[in-house]
Amino acid sequence: MNFTHPRLPPKRGRIRTQDNGLGELHAVFEAVKMAPLGRPLTVHTDNAGTPTIVRRGTKRNAQLDALAERVRATAEARGITLTVVHVSREHRNIRPAHEGANAARKGVRDKRVGPRVEVAIQVNPRRREAYIRLKRDGDLRTLTEPLDINAPVDAPLAALLVAVEHLDVGEWAFVRIDSALVPAYVGGKIRPVNRSVREYVQLIRDAAARKGVKLRFEE
Repeated sequence: MNFTHPRLPPKRGRIRTQDNGLGELHAVFEAVKMAPLGRPLTVHTDNAGTPTIVRRGTKRNAQLDALAERVRATAEARGITLTVVHVSREHRNIRPAHEGANAARKGVRDKRVGPRVEVAIQVNPRRREAYIRLKRDGDLRTLTEPLDINAPVDAPLAALLVAVEHLDVGEWAFVRIDSALVPAYVGGKIRPVNRSVREYVQLIRDAAARKGVKLRFEE
């Protein structure tokens, strides 16, 4: 769940329910209570049913219907024009919010403070080149970088190290790369057999750690 307003501070909490729909609706309610008086409020959610329930309620679940009524009444009382919009979980603001919600549900403290950057990496093994695309808040940057011909690893792993060098301090990088092994190596799911590969993986981790960068791999 992500609700947007230029002066509205972020807030995360835990709700004692296993019903995702109810949890989403509670988040909308919290947004309405926190929003400035008399101002429009847009709430983005990856739950497809939430926008309709907020607008019209539901006859299928009395608890949801009652809460939706409270949302509408509170918005009206505070002079807020409320719009609830369904967006894909891949939306640039929804994925971090979704992961934060999962962390809260599991009782894990979410220490995320950095901005999001989407990273797409492709390689040309023959030319030992990496094609790196960095997307930050709608700003797109495309790079073509030579890879170290003496690196004792395959091109995708070498390309990831180059990409990390282009990340800004504190960023959360959501990475797509043409390799199944690289995410497994760097994420610690698979321990490389080759010692040189293990050392290179550690170079990547160290480079990310120095910048306070978090790497998250996407399929």
